[in-house]
Amino acid sequence: MAAGKFGIKTVAVAAFAAGLATAWVAGHAASAWHYVAHMPAASTEAVARPLVRDLAAPATVMSGDPRFEAVAYSTTANGSVQSGIFAAHGPSTFNWRFAVDEAIYIHEGEVTLDYMGSTFTARPGDTVFFRAGTNATWTVPQYVRKSWTIHQPSRATRLWRRVVN
Repeated sequence: MAAGKFGIKTVAVAAFAAGLATAWVAGHAASAWHYVAHMPAASTEAVARPLVRDLAAPATVMSGDPRFEAVAYSTTANGSVQSGIFAAHGPSTFNWRFAVDEAIYIHEGEVTLDYMGSTFTARPGDTVFFRAGTNATWTVPQYVRKSWTIHQPSRATRLWRRVVN
């Protein structure tokens, strides 16, 4: 196999990336079709979904006595994507392990996060993205309320992350 002025490794990486792009497009088209074909009926009235108290796992609590409240308000038909609201009352510090990718939007309060070697504070209007398989230390001085969306990254995404990290 002649690679011209490019080495075999360069050609292999380019072919691998092209394969990932094709899989990503095909996977998203299939996911979009599945969602449209199985879309829930439009709401005809408001549905009350109050936050439900949830206990922090003792092994995750680093300080304080956090009180969690949460509710999931949307789940795709195949269960691959879910959205909800989460609130934590402090003062407290706890560790959170992300089994799936999670995107959050802060509505009220604030939280200081130690995540992947960086420390930063998220306040109302801020968004944060967490990758599956990572941990974050959350320090809640008083209260934080966030909306969240979680999803399992695709096989191609997980493979790509292993290659580039």
